[in-house]
Amino acid sequence: MFGEICHIEAAESGGPRYNSKQTDEDRRHYDNLILLCRNHHKATDDEVTFSRRKVEEYEESA
Repeated sequence: MFGEICHIEAAESGGPRYNSKQTDEDRRHYDNLILLCRNHHKATDDEVTFSRRKVEEYEESA
């Protein structure tokens, strides 16, 4: 199994949970990243199911 480093709030406009108030530095910061397998990375792109809070809860429980 391989892991993917994923953004909790998207790095680019139009991405899942993009936050226009974040700086580029904040987008790249460790606190905005989560390690997921490829399948879960794809699943968390669904913003209806995976809000920022939900992704953070998922991260804390892993």
